[in-house]
Amino acid sequence: MNYVERMVERGRREGIREGRQEGRQEGRQEGRQEGRQEGRQEGRQEGRQEGRQEGRQEGRQEGRQEGRQEGRQEGELRGKVQTIQGLLGRDVPWSTIEAATGIDEANFRRLKQQCNDDGVAEQRG
Repeated sequence: MNYVERMVERGRREGIREGRQEGRQEGRQEGRQEGRQEGRQEGRQEGRQEGRQEGRQEGRQEGRQEGRQEGRQEGELRGKVQTIQGLLGRDVPWSTIEAATGIDEANFRRLKQQCNDDGVAEQRG
């Protein structure tokens, strides 16, 4: 091999070495970008799943609390109506019922109708 051929070969090897280094750097950058994109996508999916699960749990808890509260209110309403119906069944005068319960005849009719509309209590009396 003559001098020119050796220089060409030497340049070729240096070019290959430099090309590998540049290729590695470019590959790292591309790999990082692809990895970030994939990571973001995976993170979003995981975040959505976690968010849905948390939302469901919170919704269930809120629903239970609201249901309990509504149940208590309906129970109190039903209890008032049944108590007044029981007193009326014993011929207790409205003045006594109103003094004891704070509910007058007009309010009783409204509460009783509300119970019947909601299906909370059976109509009595």
